[in-house]
Amino acid sequence: MTPAWGLGLATVSAHGVVLDTWFRELGLGEALYPGVTDQYLHAERHDEVRNVHIRAAAIVIDVDAAPASASDAYLRLHLLSHRLVQPRRINLEGRQRGLDEPRAGARR
Repeated sequence: MTPAWGLGLATVSAHGVVLDTWFRELGLGEALYPGVTDQYLHAERHDEVRNVHIRAAAIVIDVDAAPASASDAYLRLHLLSHRLVQPRRINLEGRQRGLDEPRAGARR
């Protein structure tokens, strides 16, 4: 198991679906700050224009296992972008619900 952690903000739809997660703080190994810190809790809000909620996010993942959630997948992308992990050294496999399935009426 190779742990990684992230603290940030998730954009959540009105139906409770995580649309994206931005991690301001992240790293490999054990989390430096377990749980959500006050600065992220103070940033929580409802965006009326987009009809989404901005929620504090604190996550610890195993980069050797397949992503378990959208926030998990976004943390892996952040780890790659920050060059904390090398490409093809973390597990990015997994079926993305909704992305792999054809839309109703879509041509193949």
